[in-house]
Amino acid sequence: MSTLPSAYRQTIDPQIDVARAILERGERLVPVAFVGNLTTGETHQVMMSAASDQAKDDSAELVRHLASSHQADFVFVSMDA
Repeated sequence: MSTLPSAYRQTIDPQIDVARAILERGERLVPVAFVGNLTTGETHQVMMSAASDQAKDDSAELVRHLASSHQADFVFVSMDA
């Protein structure tokens, strides 16, 4: 596995730290996607739903739409598995 560039690490490391702290407290992670553009410095948060197949499809479509419209460099997803 290759190392992530530092620009990505600066953006996602805080999210990883938050997720780790939540799990260490024994809590569940809420499914969330972070859609980011490193050039603009914008990151958009998408709360995802797995309540039904349609909800999953709707969440995925919203992530795709944001990624396209904001010319995203990355999508970082955090959820329980």
